[in-house]
Amino acid sequence: MSPAITITELRSMQIADLHKELRAHQTHVRKMRMQITMNTEKDTGRYRQEKKQLARMMMVIGEKQKETKGTKESKETKEPLKKSPATAKVAVSKKPRKTSKASL
Repeated sequence: MSPAITITELRSMQIADLHKELRAHQTHVRKMRMQITMNTEKDTGRYRQEKKQLARMMMVIGEKQKETKGTKESKETKEPLKKSPATAKVAVSKKPRKTSKASL
């Protein structure tokens, strides 16, 4: 596996490339986890670093998806959402539990 990719490099990548990298990294992390459980991999610190890198990739993908979704919404003219009238919530009273005195 390649050395850790910085967050700036991840943000400069295309979404399709990020998905490819994510899938490859997920299989790598799964293999590492399996090796740790079978006691063939001793470096658990590296496993933690790889999981963090995986989380970074997923975060950047989410950012990019929100970014593309935001640009599509800004192009379309939507009327603002109408607020529904606030309804009062009715408190539900709970009945006390019945305890048997026979167990004493």
